[in-house]
Amino acid sequence: MPNLTTLDKQKTLLEIPADDTSRDDVLQLLLDEVSNLIEEFCGRTFGAAEYTEFYSGDNTAVLVLAQRPVTAILSLWVDENGYWGDGLDPFGTATLLEAGAYALEKDQPDGSSRCGLVYRVNGVWPRPYSVASGNLSASAPHGTGNIKVRYTAGYGTVPGTVQLACQLAVARIWRMGKFGGLVQSENTPGYSYTLATNTLRADGMLALPPEVVSMLSRYRNLPVA
Repeated sequence: MPNLTTLDKQKTLLEIPADDTSRDDVLQLLLDEVSNLIEEFCGRTFGAAEYTEFYSGDNTAVLVLAQRPVTAILSLWVDENGYWGDGLDPFGTATLLEAGAYALEKDQPDGSSRCGLVYRVNGVWPRPYSVASGNLSASAPHGTGNIKVRYTAGYGTVPGTVQLACQLAVARIWRMGKFGGLVQSENTPGYSYTLATNTLRADGMLALPPEVVSMLSRYRNLPVA
């Protein structure tokens, strides 16, 4: 995975001369790890890439893709017996939809889709109905991985806000290593102080600095049910 910013930009922020390469290895390590942390926090990959993913229909006309912004839908299949690619002869040629059978909502000036919504034209994304033992009517309680989508998504150039967030997070770690932890409070006379501690998010991962979290909030992908 490419880093979210460059070593040269990071050195400029830290006021390290470009010709001073003595700390490049440490900075590169921090850039690698913080880039991974930010993409994990945001639930997305920022660089442009091609994806093949499986979804379950819910009998509505809207399908929400996981990676955004979506730049193009390359192929889309609907197969009642697909089962996430593990069914019997899944997603054969006969299950491939023609381009006019669906539409990507393009909500960005460059024609990409930040929302990642794909609409079924004059229909719905089906979820097969079945009658469970003891029920009087059919229902569709479980997904069957009956939709396969091949598409491209991501940014050709990582947004400047994301680059800056990565640089600030690296700078925070760099300075803590040099000067120690941040001071949360101080008291006099006799003098005492308390160091700030990192808080844990619900998933147990160490939180990014508050200013970085604020900058990244608009880029977070919330889980799709």
